Amino acid sequence: MSTTRKIALRIVSPVLIAAAFAGLAGVSEAAAAPAQQATGVVAVRSAAMTVTRGYDIVNDSQYDAKVVGVSNPGAGDAAPAIGSVIKPGQSMHYEKVFYFMSANETTVQLDFLKPARDGGGKVASAGVRLYTETIVGTAHSLVDQFEGRDKVTVSPNFNTITISDATASTVTVNGTDAQTQADVLNQLCGSTRATCTFEQTKERQQIRQKVVAGGGWNSQVVARKQGYEAIAVASATTNLELTATVKVTVLKAVETTISAKAGQSWTSTKTVRDTVEMSISPKHFGWIVADMPMYRDTGTFTIKLGTTTWVLNDVKVDSVDNSRAVLYGTGERPMTAEELHYMPAEFVPVTPGTPLSTLK
Repeated sequence: MSTTRKIALRIVSPVLIAAAFAGLAGVSEAAAAPAQQATGVVAVRSAAMTVTRGYDIVNDSQYDAKVVGVSNPGAGDAAPAIGSVIKPGQSMHYEKVFYFMSANETTVQLDFLKPARDGGGKVASAGVRLYTETIVGTAHSLVDQFEGRDKVTVSPNFNTITISDATASTVTVNGTDAQTQADVLNQLCGSTRATCTFEQTKERQQIRQKVVAGGGWNSQVVARKQGYEAIAVASATTNLELTATVKVTVLKAVETTISAKAGQSWTSTKTVRDTVEMSISPKHFGWIVADMPMYRDTGTFTIKLGTTTWVLNDVKVDSVDNSRAVLYGTGERPMTAEELHYMPAEFVPVTPGTPLSTLK
């Protein structure tokens, strides 16, 4: 078939399909990605007036799925870039152009790798074949798994291809590896496909969280003794570095567990305003530190995705304790030469919540 003829068929195919097979197939079957999209996906510009079918490769396993090849991509397909990685909890989308009465099969070649934290290394590989039925354009997929069937299962279901562990498995990360725990939570608890729950494993502790509540720089030549406004803000937090979105999910899971226990309560944030008497010497920086009462809950996060379970032990979560009073402390130090040079010759208040370590 000539190139001119093939282009003509592609343009008129929506009309032919609608007239001959009304109701059998929609113009596009591209589904919204069921999980976080993998990074490194490169969309290839498609020609105007095309009919496409969307495929999602979803990773529900404990392994990274790396694209190592794309064989026979169709003209106008939006294909993933070679080297793109689908991490656990993520998905990768392939948008395929449908040509009426023309078979076009594309194979996405995947290697399955241990995460770098586990030493890396390939454990399995597979080829995912994507194709459309030649008349109505129904999306289909097949899998050729070359090696590692005992590690990974790849299951095609029309336009959704799911990767999972071959057998039910558990990945345990202890509290001594906080960075890996943070990576797992950031990667999986942001996915709508995973469930994240928290179980308290130790008695609740009462602790205190120090926050800068007031004070400032006295550039004047006389001491400044007066009542200073103190604004102390305490918020629930964890010992792990989490993204803002995942932190909300994680804290909600802890709140659900704590609130269900008799005699325990949960408060995520609290603001206290007071007036604290303090004298700041001439050419000094003075501060008010609020000792905010907090609870510390230690427990285990369990994340389930497909046949894989991640167990994160000894995760620490702090929340506000309303049963105790706020305590205040004050201190001061000489202003630095840089502060004396740049600060105006008047009192400059400090911003509440500024880390004290950056001010001393």
